[in-house]
Amino acid sequence: MKLKLSSFSKEKQIVRSNLSLESLGLDENGLTDPVKVEVITDKNNSCLTVECKIEVNTKYDCDRCLEPFDSVLHTSISFIITSDSHMKADTDEVIFVTSGDDEVDITKKIRDAILLAVPYKKVCSPDCQGLCSSCGKNLNEGPCDCKDQNIDPRWEKLKKLKKMED
Repeated sequence: MKLKLSSFSKEKQIVRSNLSLESLGLDENGLTDPVKVEVITDKNNSCLTVECKIEVNTKYDCDRCLEPFDSVLHTSISFIITSDSHMKADTDEVIFVTSGDDEVDITKKIRDAILLAVPYKKVCSPDCQGLCSSCGKNLNEGPCDCKDQNIDPRWEKLKKLKKMED
């Protein structure tokens, strides 16, 4: 996605765009087209402040219960585009352009923000019970008929104490 710097005026502006995963160089499994991007800009004398709000629909399999689920991934990034050499810095928050540049490509920034927002552990809900380790039943659908037969021998003495209290 390219921003044409001369098209922005001094007041706040909002630009909405739908991008394809392919145009962002993403082939991450689970993300679905389109990627919705809302770019909010505010221009002052020497710089353009940019905030991007990004939304992507996802289709994942839960890491706990293995059931498919849909969700929406939300993320945002903020940065400044400037030609002021005093603001030139080695940071991701500032994009330095020469005074002759009129276009800035922010595709890589959007791509990186999406990749950083993809969850490491994908779960259908925070209270997902997962699968029974013995029989494999989805515990979200109810308890299984397994009896806990694999008791760690180190806990056996505590089990005897519990029986003594009853």
